[in-house]
Amino acid sequence: MDPNPDRKQPRPYRPPSMFPWWLWIVAPVAVVAVVAIALIVT
Repeated sequence: MDPNPDRKQPRPYRPPSMFPWWLWIVAPVAVVAVVAIALIVT
C-alpha cells in the first residue's frame, strides 16, 4: 500500500459542492468581457 497516494495525483478531481474558487475569478472577467464587447459592438 502506498502511504502517500496523493503524490501520483497532487490535485485529485473534486466535484464542486458549492461555488468553486475559480468561479470568483472567471465570473468577473466574463462580465467585464461581455460589457466590453457590448460597448464595442454597439
